Amino acid sequence: MIKRKLTRGPFNHVMFNTDGSRLLFFCRMRTARGHRSSLWTVNPDGSELAMQIDFDHWISHFAWFDSRHILISTDRRWIVCDTYPRGPGHVSKLMLYNVESGDMTTIGEFASEPVFEGDVRCDLHPRWTSDGKTISIDAVPDGDRQIYLLDVSEIVGRS
Repeated sequence: MIKRKLTRGPFNHVMFNTDGSRLLFFCRMRTARGHRSSLWTVNPDGSELAMQIDFDHWISHFAWFDSRHILISTDRRWIVCDTYPRGPGHVSKLMLYNVESGDMTTIGEFASEPVFEGDVRCDLHPRWTSDGKTISIDAVPDGDRQIYLLDVSEIVGRS
Protein backbone atom coordinates (compact mmCIF):
# COMPACT_ATOMS: atom_id res chain seq x y z
CA MET A 1 0.00 0.00 0.00
CA ILE A 2 1.37 3.41 -1.02
CA LYS A 3 1.03 6.27 1.44
CA ARG A 4 0.21 9.40 -0.57
CA LYS A 5 -2.34 12.18 -0.47
CA LEU A 6 -5.19 11.87 -2.98
CA THR A 7 -4.87 14.61 -5.57
CA ARG A 8 -7.93 16.29 -6.98
CA GLY A 9 -9.29 14.48 -9.99
CA PRO A 10 -12.35 12.65 -11.26
CA PHE A 11 -13.29 9.31 -9.74
CA ASN A 12 -14.70 6.39 -11.67
CA HIS A 13 -15.04 2.61 -11.69
CA VAL A 14 -16.19 2.77 -8.06
CA MET A 15 -16.90 -0.71 -6.69
CA PHE A 16 -17.76 -2.08 -3.25
CA ASN A 17 -15.93 -5.19 -2.06
CA THR A 18 -17.84 -8.43 -1.48
CA ASP A 19 -19.13 -7.51 2.01
CA GLY A 20 -19.55 -3.73 1.50
CA SER A 21 -16.81 -2.75 3.96
CA ARG A 22 -14.41 -1.10 1.43
CA LEU A 23 -14.57 0.75 -1.86
CA LEU A 24 -12.13 0.55 -4.74
CA PHE A 25 -11.92 3.33 -7.35
CA PHE A 26 -9.77 5.07 -9.90
CA CYS A 27 -8.68 8.67 -9.63
CA ARG A 28 -8.09 9.94 -13.17
CA MET A 29 -5.81 12.79 -14.22
CA ARG A 30 -5.62 14.21 -17.74
CA THR A 31 -2.15 14.80 -19.16
CA ALA A 32 -0.79 15.75 -22.58
CA ARG A 33 -0.41 12.00 -23.27
CA GLY A 34 -3.97 11.10 -22.27
CA HIS A 35 -5.32 10.14 -18.89
CA ARG A 36 -3.44 8.49 -16.04
CA SER A 37 -5.17 6.46 -13.36
CA SER A 38 -4.31 5.56 -9.82
CA LEU A 39 -6.10 2.82 -7.89
CA TRP A 40 -7.37 3.55 -4.35
CA THR A 41 -9.28 1.83 -1.56
CA VAL A 42 -11.24 3.49 1.25
CA ASN A 43 -13.81 2.65 3.91
CA PRO A 44 -17.37 3.82 3.08
CA ASP A 45 -17.11 6.53 5.77
CA GLY A 46 -13.98 7.96 4.06
CA SER A 47 -11.47 6.60 6.56
CA GLU A 48 -8.38 4.53 5.75
CA LEU A 49 -7.85 6.01 2.28
CA ALA A 50 -4.95 4.16 0.64
CA MET A 51 -3.39 4.28 -2.83
CA GLN A 52 -2.80 0.75 -4.14
CA ILE A 53 -1.28 1.58 -7.56
CA ASP A 54 0.09 5.07 -8.31
CA PHE A 55 -0.27 7.34 -11.37
CA ASP A 56 2.98 6.05 -12.90
CA HIS A 57 1.14 3.11 -14.50
CA TRP A 58 -1.66 2.90 -17.08
CA ILE A 59 -4.48 0.82 -15.60
CA SER A 60 -8.15 0.43 -16.45
CA HIS A 61 -9.78 -2.65 -14.90
CA PHE A 62 -9.92 -4.40 -11.56
CA ALA A 63 -12.22 -6.49 -9.41
CA TRP A 64 -12.44 -7.60 -5.79
CA PHE A 65 -11.24 -11.07 -4.82
CA ASP A 66 -12.95 -11.00 -1.42
CA SER A 67 -13.86 -8.43 1.22
CA ARG A 68 -10.25 -7.29 1.81
CA HIS A 69 -8.33 -8.04 -1.40
CA ILE A 70 -8.38 -6.67 -4.92
CA LEU A 71 -8.43 -9.31 -7.65
CA ILE A 72 -5.15 -10.71 -6.58
CA SER A 73 -3.21 -13.92 -7.03
CA THR A 74 -3.93 -16.79 -4.67
CA ASP A 75 -0.66 -16.10 -2.84
CA ARG A 76 -1.70 -12.42 -2.43
CA ARG A 77 1.50 -11.16 -4.13
CA TRP A 78 0.21 -10.05 -7.57
CA ILE A 79 -2.57 -7.81 -8.90
CA VAL A 80 -3.52 -8.23 -12.55
CA CYS A 81 -4.71 -5.14 -14.46
CA ASP A 82 -4.98 -3.84 -18.00
CA THR A 83 -5.27 -0.66 -20.04
CA TYR A 84 -7.92 0.56 -22.42
CA PRO A 85 -7.14 0.07 -26.13
CA ARG A 86 -4.88 2.97 -27.19
CA GLY A 87 -3.27 4.38 -30.31
CA PRO A 88 -3.61 3.49 -33.97
CA GLY A 89 -3.34 -0.25 -33.32
CA HIS A 90 -5.94 -0.15 -30.54
CA VAL A 91 -3.41 -1.85 -28.26
CA SER A 92 -4.28 -2.89 -24.70
CA LYS A 93 -1.54 -3.79 -22.24
CA LEU A 94 -1.85 -6.56 -19.68
CA MET A 95 0.23 -6.07 -16.54
CA LEU A 96 1.08 -7.72 -13.26
CA TYR A 97 1.67 -5.49 -10.26
CA ASN A 98 3.86 -6.92 -7.51
CA VAL A 99 2.26 -5.90 -4.21
CA GLU A 100 5.48 -6.33 -2.20
CA SER A 101 7.92 -4.46 -4.47
CA GLY A 102 5.56 -2.05 -6.25
CA ASP A 103 6.95 -3.16 -9.63
CA MET A 104 4.70 -3.36 -12.68
CA THR A 105 5.48 -5.98 -15.34
CA THR A 106 3.87 -5.82 -18.78
CA ILE A 107 3.07 -9.40 -19.74
CA GLY A 108 1.46 -8.72 -23.09
CA GLU A 109 0.15 -6.20 -25.58
CA PHE A 110 -2.99 -7.05 -27.53
CA ALA A 111 -4.16 -5.25 -30.67
CA SER A 112 -7.71 -5.17 -31.97
CA GLU A 113 -9.26 -4.24 -35.29
CA PRO A 114 -10.53 -0.64 -35.69
CA VAL A 115 -14.09 -1.99 -35.92
CA PHE A 116 -13.85 -2.76 -32.18
CA GLU A 117 -14.19 0.83 -30.89
CA GLY A 118 -16.53 2.61 -28.52
CA ASP A 119 -19.38 0.49 -27.18
CA VAL A 120 -18.15 -2.65 -28.96
CA ARG A 121 -14.50 -2.38 -27.94
CA CYS A 122 -13.03 -5.46 -26.34
CA ASP A 123 -11.38 -4.67 -23.01
CA LEU A 124 -9.17 -7.45 -21.69
CA HIS A 125 -11.02 -7.84 -18.34
CA PRO A 126 -8.23 -9.99 -16.84
CA ARG A 127 -9.00 -12.55 -14.16
CA TRP A 128 -7.03 -15.21 -12.29
CA THR A 129 -7.70 -18.92 -12.46
CA SER A 130 -7.91 -20.67 -9.11
CA ASP A 131 -4.41 -22.20 -9.37
CA GLY A 132 -2.75 -18.74 -9.44
CA LYS A 133 -0.69 -19.74 -12.51
CA THR A 134 -2.97 -18.58 -15.29
CA ILE A 135 -4.82 -15.40 -16.28
CA SER A 136 -7.75 -15.40 -18.66
CA ILE A 137 -8.53 -12.42 -20.87
CA ASP A 138 -11.03 -11.36 -23.53
CA ALA A 139 -9.37 -10.34 -26.80
CA VAL A 140 -10.02 -9.92 -30.55
CA PRO A 141 -6.57 -10.30 -32.20
CA ASP A 142 -8.03 -12.10 -35.23
CA GLY A 143 -11.32 -10.23 -35.45
CA ASP A 144 -13.32 -12.70 -33.33
CA ARG A 145 -13.95 -12.13 -29.63
CA GLN A 146 -12.42 -15.04 -27.71
CA ILE A 147 -11.23 -15.95 -24.23
CA TYR A 148 -7.50 -16.65 -23.96
CA LEU A 149 -5.51 -18.32 -21.19
CA LEU A 150 -2.03 -16.99 -20.39
CA ASP A 151 0.44 -18.99 -18.33
CA VAL A 152 2.16 -16.57 -15.92
CA SER A 153 3.71 -19.21 -13.63
CA GLU A 154 7.29 -18.18 -14.53
CA ILE A 155 6.60 -14.54 -13.64
CA VAL A 156 4.77 -15.21 -10.38
CA GLY A 157 7.17 -17.99 -9.35
CA ARG A 158 4.69 -20.84 -9.28
CA SER A 159 5.16 -24.16 -11.01
